[in-house]
Amino acid sequence: MLRSWLMDASADERNAPCHAKDENRVGQILFQSGMGDPLPAGNCYILRALSMGLLNRQAPDYESWLTILEEHVQRQEEPRMWQALAYSELTYLGNAERSRAAALLAAIFERFPELLDVRQGLHLLNQHMGWLPDALTRSWLETLRDRGTVWHAQAFGELMVLRAYRRPDDSWARAEIERLVEASNTTDDSIIASRHGIAFMCALAVREEVLLAVADLWLVRLAETEQTAISAALLEAFPYGDPLPYSARIDALLTVFETHPFHLRHDGIGGLLHTMQAYVRPAPNRVIRLANAIIDMLGNDLADIRLRAAAHASDLVDLALTLQDIPDQLLAGLDLFERLQDLNLGEVEAVLNEREAQPGVQPAPRRRPRRAPQRRAR
Repeated sequence: MLRSWLMDASADERNAPCHAKDENRVGQILFQSGMGDPLPAGNCYILRALSMGLLNRQAPDYESWLTILEEHVQRQEEPRMWQALAYSELTYLGNAERSRAAALLAAIFERFPELLDVRQGLHLLNQHMGWLPDALTRSWLETLRDRGTVWHAQAFGELMVLRAYRRPDDSWARAEIERLVEASNTTDDSIIASRHGIAFMCALAVREEVLLAVADLWLVRLAETEQTAISAALLEAFPYGDPLPYSARIDALLTVFETHPFHLRHDGIGGLLHTMQAYVRPAPNRVIRLANAIIDMLGNDLADIRLRAAAHASDLVDLALTLQDIPDQLLAGLDLFERLQDLNLGEVEAVLNEREAQPGVQPAPRRRPRRAPQRRAR
């Protein structure tokens, strides 16, 4: 009965654009939060109900489900309907008979190419490009790249890294990434945006501990360029929360911040500072050098940088205190204290006073012990 309720969309519905993408946010595109846009009225609810009934059976009826979708893609429909299904029901296409599923996806993208303009469509492509025919996947990726905006170009870079991960045998994907990573001196906005997309997805590979070792190398090479988006991508590898275990992979990325300290100017260094606290004991010298590099940046007289110093005073004080608890790093911790106090930030003193006001906490030394001057012999 429900199936008989499906009908052509009206002209107004067919002309309604997909829900807009966010082109102004600096960050990755594919895995942002907030994928659930409002569902369009009409056929969308009917198709979702039919899908739930057929796919939730003890033995899912993929054949009947595909038949319904194959019939519906021939109807006059609004792009928003397929946009709504892209992040939900259509993710199960990989479980169906794959030649039919691939043909259905080809028909959907051919009739509604604007799906490449929204994250739901990109998610659909990412979900299935591991098993789709290479020629079909490559044609969609190239179409995405050539759509002409920096948003599409960044999305292309992100998807290329995911393609290299899902299909390590795809030499075209890796060659295309290498071409983009190598273009460090480009002034082409589209290539720059694709490089940003590669950086964000490589950082995600590090954070999620995905075994795509080449992603680390791509990220380190991209970090040679001073751009806000690349700094943001690097710092996304060190979010707040449980830090990754210290490893050669982490050490290589921390080295990047020492070698290219301009990345430390970015507002998002809070997660890095939080993470460094966990690395003080396994790698105290690395953390000391990096903390001093951060203070070098924060010591700039520009007002906005000094505001960031104040915002991160608590993390820097915690680092100094932790270093003082390590017997052979006491002087390094005192040096950090002195440098923080030299910034003349009231927040540093406030953090110290708050710590020392807690019961049982002894006041921490704040300066290196000074040697008394020796008297000259007469």
